[in-house]
Amino acid sequence: TYHGTLAGLLGRLGRHEEMLAALKAARVLAPSDPHLVRMQAEACRRVGDLDRAERAYQELIRLEPGKVDHYLQVIGLFREQRWYARAIPYARELVRLHPDEPVYRQQLNQLYEDEVRR
Repeated sequence: TYHGTLAGLLGRLGRHEEMLAALKAARVLAPSDPHLVRMQAEACRRVGDLDRAERAYQELIRLEPGKVDHYLQVIGLFREQRWYARAIPYARELVRLHPDEPVYRQQLNQLYEDEVRR
């Protein structure tokens, strides 16, 4: 869409507030477009609106529940802020979805350790 393209351009220029406004308009036309939701999550993260970024990542998980990257992004968001307790449910869900993947279990264990040390 025009607004999605505009949002991408604004993001590349570092004009994230304007990017969010363009994304809002684009989402009216395509409310379930994962690409637009991902752009919104990233823009919210860049401007420091972490609650809104989390909601966008939750929406991405709802739209594409099997996509590992969405879980990793929200876990990373909380790790950056040292909000380990908020990252743990997402890491737990990732382990549930991929029980044979040891790296996700290690990540979850590390989050528990980080939370205890905090």
